[in-house]
Amino acid sequence: MTLGRIGNYELLERIGEGGMGVVFRAHDVRLDRDVAVKVLSARHAADADQRARLLREARAEARLNHPNIATCYDVGEAEPQPHDLLEPGAPGPHPSAVLYLAMELVPGCDLDELVRGRPLPVPRVLDLAIQLASGLEAAHAAGVIHRDLKPGNVRVTPGGSAKILDFGLARHDPAAGSESSVSTRSTSSTGSAIVGTVLYMSPEQASGGPVDARSDLFSLGVVLYELVTGRRPFGGVDLVSASWALANERPAPLARYAADVPDELERIVGKLLEKRPEDRYQSAHEARTDLQRLQRVLATPGGAPRPAPRPTPPPGPLAPHAGVAATGVAAAVALVLWIGGEPGPGVAASTASVAVLGFENATGDSALGQLAAGLAADLEGDLVQDGHLDVSSGDEVRRLPADQRSPRRAAAR
Repeated sequence: MTLGRIGNYELLERIGEGGMGVVFRAHDVRLDRDVAVKVLSARHAADADQRARLLREARAEARLNHPNIATCYDVGEAEPQPHDLLEPGAPGPHPSAVLYLAMELVPGCDLDELVRGRPLPVPRVLDLAIQLASGLEAAHAAGVIHRDLKPGNVRVTPGGSAKILDFGLARHDPAAGSESSVSTRSTSSTGSAIVGTVLYMSPEQASGGPVDARSDLFSLGVVLYELVTGRRPFGGVDLVSASWALANERPAPLARYAADVPDELERIVGKLLEKRPEDRYQSAHEARTDLQRLQRVLATPGGAPRPAPRPTPPPGPLAPHAGVAATGVAAAVALVLWIGGEPGPGVAASTASVAVLGFENATGDSALGQLAAGLAADLEGDLVQDGHLDVSSGDEVRRLPADQRSPRRAAAR
């Protein structure tokens, strides 16, 4: 039984829905194959921006032919049957024709469904990372910058193949592999707006500046960090706080949240997540090459790389965070640490134990709440990177009974 029909496609079931439109599993009656059909929702049928985005996705994907990128088959405009197919039961009038995109139907699940806050084994991460880097390499070689790489835009088949989806925010840049750049802003009737998913953006994209292919590599670093640790490297719940975190926070090492992380993987992810584009990998090819080299080493019996020596911080007090100094905000904060107690598992008995209880926002300005949280996370990351401290996170401290969270009680544990 079919739900309806658009053009040459019999729509069998809804498999996805978002702000832009609806995705159906469909059957191509001409070529006798199942496909995925993305259709602009009825409310967007006449929206010039949304139509342009779907056409941009079709053109970008049609330019690409790679096993790690979903293939575009067709784009067109047709009258839906029945007329209320996209919004069943909605009162008319319904659009006489809607724009649709037919593409490869990729079985499996989205990458965010695969992770669900749980770290993946390092060999699995490397396999997926190499596929994503390979897909980006092909896109950039064709002059296409994705600009919205995230787990929700990656499909993983039951056989383990990763396919990059949704090039609706992509931009064509003939020199994508060089430092040629395009704007991250799209102009609409409401003015300029940042495009993309802020939690996976590069700092330059989040600030509305020009981007090039290296912005996709930062997004790849965010995805890899999440695959290894089960969490994103940066905080923030809105554009302002997330942009601040992207520009100022230094993520905690992977080993803080996952066991048996090779130092080389720490280095690769760290290089992908460099704030300045010139400090990152300069191409997806470079990143893929390093990932494949690490994969080969780990596959060799006894070939796990030895931990690299960790840098020792210079003596003296910690310098204030540059991002904090730049805000010029005079805020009263309280930082509470404890030193002492038993070290955690795998930590030498002589290692000092430190916990970051947090910063207190004493300004009365609720807008600075995210800043306080960001400061604590950033300091925690700095202490972890020291390599000589057993650091307990703020989350661990907050799980203590209320009467044990004071500095004296905490230090006595």
